[in-house]
Amino acid sequence: MVSSLSGRGALSKREKALIGLAVAVTVQCLYCIDAYRNSCLENGSNMEQMAEARHLASAIHGCASLIHGIQLHNAQDGFRCKSMDTGVQITRNGKPMLLESPVDFAENLGGTTLRSIGIDTLQVNVGKLCNQACKHCHVDASPIRTEIMQRDVIDACLAVLDKYKITTLDITGGAPELIPDFRYFVTEARKIGTKVIVRHNLTVMFEVGQADLCEFFAENEVELVSSLPYFLQQQTDAQRGAGVFDRSIKALKRLNDVGYGACGNMVLNLVYNPVGAFLPPDQAAIECDFKRELKDRYGVSFNNLFTITNMPIARFLDWLRRSGNMESYMDKLINAFNPSTVSGLMCRSMVSVDWTGQLFDCDFNQMLELPIQSDRPQTIFDFDMEAMQNRRITTANHCFGCTAGAGSSCGGAVQP
Repeated sequence: MVSSLSGRGALSKREKALIGLAVAVTVQCLYCIDAYRNSCLENGSNMEQMAEARHLASAIHGCASLIHGIQLHNAQDGFRCKSMDTGVQITRNGKPMLLESPVDFAENLGGTTLRSIGIDTLQVNVGKLCNQACKHCHVDASPIRTEIMQRDVIDACLAVLDKYKITTLDITGGAPELIPDFRYFVTEARKIGTKVIVRHNLTVMFEVGQADLCEFFAENEVELVSSLPYFLQQQTDAQRGAGVFDRSIKALKRLNDVGYGACGNMVLNLVYNPVGAFLPPDQAAIECDFKRELKDRYGVSFNNLFTITNMPIARFLDWLRRSGNMESYMDKLINAFNPSTVSGLMCRSMVSVDWTGQLFDCDFNQMLELPIQSDRPQTIFDFDMEAMQNRRITTANHCFGCTAGAGSSCGGAVQP
């Protein structure tokens, strides 16, 4: 039926594609959004026209949501629920987003308080807008998100990097490249001598306005960290969406062409996330497999492979609950707790900044809205290095994801 309506009639194919995109945004069908976005581009619409259709649909849908929200508030069943020692618990699809488990993570540390040992990395989540909507995404990023970091927050981050000589800026999202000031952020950080890491999803380089992205990265010697769930199409597309694997391979070849993946300053790292309720395999072993298979099958090279455990939050948490894997996955994480990973946890040597400038101990806590220690600076505008030193790290039961097996961090296994 849909195909019969998509041809030319009283409305042109272009007009129908824009309507389809608007409806897809309203009903929040991520696969429909991807299909109609491509249809819009194929039928001559530009990004501004697509954005206008999306904003109109969102505005109409927002009015209805506002009315329902008022009714929900009046019924005293709002989004936020009971207070906890770690802040405010939030719900997701009517269920707690902070997990309950038979073992408490803080108690599992044996009475030790997890604390910061310093800050060598400022990890900045510049927003939730993304050209993909991956099933395991802890950020809930997608093409319909509108959260985007503004210039004043970026400038505050740059000021902190410069003042305290923090060595590394780790930019993540969403797809960071889609925010208007992304390239400004990178170039200004490089001017003050900061190492820049970008968590780059590969397919974004095929979006409008990104044709020279590889050259931009190379010019600024940006270190790239890119997710590729597997070296075969079926597993990758199952997690990241139809067609993502082929576009990712094409993107990797482009990056190889400008020097990424070889020896030198243009480092290309790949990320492996398990496709399912499993812990990652041995990092060194699967890196060898990826290097061999990607080289032999596609002629692609990269520097390092990071294995990262899927955190039981956001979309992956939804999947665990729908599939009946929630309890068994948490048991798996708890039973694999490795105390020797605690000293190397990423939260101990970094601070996370959200798109508004709010500070968190890590990107996962940011998505769960678990605040930083209450008597320390709360925003990048108030940042003070001395006050951030030795702060108590806010923990909850999702933290078992970072301490299971060899451990997990934004740089892969804690114990490679």
